[in-house]
Amino acid sequence: MFVQRSLLILVTLVLLVCGPVARAFDENVYGEEGSAKFKEGPKWQEQDVVLPAYPHADNLIEVPLSLRDFPFTLWIDSASLDVGEDRVVRYTGVLRSEAGAENVFYEGIRCAKKEYQRYAYGSGGEFQPLQRPQWRRIRPVGQDRFRAVLMDGLLCPLPGYDREQQLVDRLKARKRRNF
Repeated sequence: MFVQRSLLILVTLVLLVCGPVARAFDENVYGEEGSAKFKEGPKWQEQDVVLPAYPHADNLIEVPLSLRDFPFTLWIDSASLDVGEDRVVRYTGVLRSEAGAENVFYEGIRCAKKEYQRYAYGSGGEFQPLQRPQWRRIRPVGQDRFRAVLMDGLLCPLPGYDREQQLVDRLKARKRRNF
């Protein structure tokens, strides 16, 4: 008798809790084809971008890439590293060839979409902004390979707090592990 009564109470509680959940699966939520009709959240909006100061040698962190047939050394300017309200990681990078030639650029990585956007090139100690920067997919091949390394555990996923400092710490830790 006690077992039956306990079972009845348990079934009643389950129905009270699960009843509203079951209603979520009716035709108001799922269309005729069974696909969910999700309510769209606010559309992602990129924040306005302000170019940082040109990088100084004492702020550069070498990022070991360990990429085969990639004749460049990557440096990230710790002073420019920024995580925006739009969740884009922006940084100044310096790619230095074995011969000493440098390619300086300011760009952002959108971790959630695995995309990057270059905002400016550096030349003569100052940045030259691009007229129409565009988001491009990060590919693990060709000259994009360094971005794939950055995205894979260094700049992404985004830390939960004190983001810029944690990203700098990740970059410095990578340097210590590889040398």
